[in-house]
Amino acid sequence: MLDNSFLSIALSIKDIRKSEMLLPIARKSAVVTPFLLGDHQVLKTAILSPQNYDREMTKCLYKHTQIVEDGVEVKIKYDDLISQISNIDKICLLWACYKSTYEHLGVREIACESCKQTAKYKITLDELIQEDSLTIWEDEALPFYEYIYPISIPFDDYEYTFEASIPSILKYNQILGMISMDKIKKNLEVNSVLSGSEELAVLIKQIIISKSGAELTRSSNLQEILTVLDCAIPSKISEDFQNKYEAKFGKYYPKFYTYLACTACQHSTKYSVDIETEFFRRILSGREAMGEEL
Repeated sequence: MLDNSFLSIALSIKDIRKSEMLLPIARKSAVVTPFLLGDHQVLKTAILSPQNYDREMTKCLYKHTQIVEDGVEVKIKYDDLISQISNIDKICLLWACYKSTYEHLGVREIACESCKQTAKYKITLDELIQEDSLTIWEDEALPFYEYIYPISIPFDDYEYTFEASIPSILKYNQILGMISMDKIKKNLEVNSVLSGSEELAVLIKQIIISKSGAELTRSSNLQEILTVLDCAIPSKISEDFQNKYEAKFGKYYPKFYTYLACTACQHSTKYSVDIETEFFRRILSGREAMGEEL
């Protein structure tokens, strides 16, 4: 028979190590408790499907997250989390989860960009937060999920109009549902979960194509947008869109980095971290991803 006092003590301890993090796009603060062994097992099982993995990851984050409102920790509805919290905010939740669960990234062998000498560094999650790491959503009139930014790009007699936005957690999950696990693994070889066209598709709510001022066609279907970006949009157009999107929204993307002093020449090397990719690899590789202890 289960000893209730034993369980109560264990349950009281598990949430002691909490991490608080700003959600810059939602303009809220969140408190996140550590992941548990059961969460890792769920994610490990779901990892064969990118969409299922992301959905289960979001459910785990939801279970461990409380939103701070007027100084009080409250649980919002799951549907509100995925539709009214941006994927940028989810990355911030991952940082908080990583910090409360592990506190550090493990030991990394990193080469100095100046003298090329390698050294081992144990990088904590706190070290990755700098003054410019987070930028708060500036539009107070509209929440991000209602905000659409039109980007028009001419191409001879034609014009492409992209209705761009910051994606919600739900939108990001939808794009993952269109990608195979083999494709994800290939993307990870270049330190990204999504490919170039996939990253663009998740930013676009609708594409309108016009000629000489007259509309020819439009689509808000995510699969159609992804297919068109992959094989029917000139690279010059996609590059121009990316540059204009970056100019408008780039400042909002979290920048997690630290500076590492070379043990040989003392040169300071900037070391940037993609938290989403790091967490995915941690689940995929287990303790191997943490490296040896210093």
